Amino acid sequence: GNQLNGHAGIVHGGIVSLLLDEAFGWAIEALYPPETMEKEGRLIFTGNMNVNYRKALPKNTTVMIRLFHIKTDGRKIYLKARMEDFQKAGKEGVVYSEATSLWLAVYTKEKKVGMTESDEMMMQRRGSEKMANTLSTSSIM
Repeated sequence: GNQLNGHAGIVHGGIVSLLLDEAFGWAIEALYPPETMEKEGRLIFTGNMNVNYRKALPKNTTVMIRLFHIKTDGRKIYLKARMEDFQKAGKEGVVYSEATSLWLAVYTKEKKVGMTESDEMMMQRRGSEKMANTLSTSSIM
């Protein structure tokens, strides 16, 4: 509708980028389920997103956003996307925009050197930092 327009009859570019960013987020959740990330003590954040606007998106247009996982390199995840006309997607359809995105996986809690997951669980049950200090010291030697 008109509330999303930049110029008359054309969807604002900020709305286009918002939709692409949201689609990237859903792709990340499909690749890396939140419950797995939480168990590992990690979160994934947008590092950057670059949008190339190919054609103005008319208001009231139904689009399809195609997402592609390019690669994962350590904690870096590379994605790309295309916003296409839904009626002609995959054929000779109109491409309204394309985007690339870099996502970063970061730890939300400090990992102790040399600790396994079972060591961490045992330490949590005991409520003691002694075990962490012992493991850290012995892994240096």
